[in-house]
Amino acid sequence: MAEYFWLRWFPTYMKPFDGGGWKDVYKCKDPNDFYEKHKQTGQLVMLLQEEIIFTEYFRCYCIGGNQVHIMQYEPRNPHHLRYVTNAPRLHKNC
Repeated sequence: MAEYFWLRWFPTYMKPFDGGGWKDVYKCKDPNDFYEKHKQTGQLVMLLQEEIIFTEYFRCYCIGGNQVHIMQYEPRNPHHLRYVTNAPRLHKNC
């Protein structure tokens, strides 16, 4: 598996393939850190995701298969403040 790491930038995030709510999510700073944290995952099937530094983040909810509601989201905020309610509209279509 070590040869795989040349394809990845660090830091990365290792998380369950079907997870949510930031449960069992690990930030890995290098391959050695990855292996140490991977030992903690037990039988969980994990995926490795490159860290992406973003300036805006949005969540899109599809309602009834034909309507999309786009919401600005700030995942670095505490849970109760993650959905941004008072931000100016960034684009006329959002």
